[in-house]
Amino acid sequence: MALVLTPGVASGADLPDNISWTATVNGVNVDRTNREAVRLEPGERAQVAVVVQNRGNEPLSIPYVRLEGSVLGLSFYVFTTRVDFEVPAGAKAERLEYEIDLLDLGDQARGLIPSRVVLLDEDGNDLAAQAFRVDVRGDLTSVYMVFGLAVGALTLLLLGAALWRLSTGRLHPNRWRRGLTMAAPGLGLGFVLTFSLSVLRIASPQGRLWAILLLVGAAVGFAAGYLSPNPDASDERYGGYEDADEIPEDSGNFVVDQGGQRLPTQRESEARAGNRTWPLSGR
Repeated sequence: MALVLTPGVASGADLPDNISWTATVNGVNVDRTNREAVRLEPGERAQVAVVVQNRGNEPLSIPYVRLEGSVLGLSFYVFTTRVDFEVPAGAKAERLEYEIDLLDLGDQARGLIPSRVVLLDEDGNDLAAQAFRVDVRGDLTSVYMVFGLAVGALTLLLLGAALWRLSTGRLHPNRWRRGLTMAAPGLGLGFVLTFSLSVLRIASPQGRLWAILLLVGAAVGFAAGYLSPNPDASDERYGGYEDADEIPEDSGNFVVDQGGQRLPTQRESEARAGNRTWPLSGR
């Protein structure tokens, strides 16, 4: 597999304006990977070629080149290679070629992964980076797949718990708090959809796409909770108060805990302790 940087695609923010570099992977121009993703096969080697044009008066040193892929800000594969690439001043097109062994790639990721080729300085800081899409033919047991399944399982638990509380009338009577309760599983569904589109090779979860999916999921969940049926505020669980938090501690009304269970008031507790019966209404 070949990775070739072609002129005019990108230049890093830390590189002078008179230095430029670009990329093509496996014969695919990196700038065009929105139409065709670069395919990486685990166990094979990727042939990497870097082309840099230095129009300045000083030589350029590139100690490292990195190939990495990440989703939702989490890195799932990273290959950093020491190259000690020296580009003399006034060079029109200096070319660097090397190989990347993708032996462990199958255990790390699977599906469409947003990736980057990064030029690094001696301290490992980014000099310049070029983003593109990669189609990783990894294993079903890869870290990426396991992570996605774990997020899916957690989302199902949150959703099941929220629906159970909704069906039993145990959601909070305040609409905003009901909305926040349902927003959590909605956010989880956004995560699940992001990973599903990636694994099924339908869409690469680029920053803008996954941000939209997460926001839409959370918004839909919040709306579902906000518009859900309101528990009867006159229900005896709240003693006529709209919110259990509004019940005064010294009132004759009983209070409830977060699970909706009736708790004895202070006067009830004192009456039971002294084997006396006190009226539950206020004096």
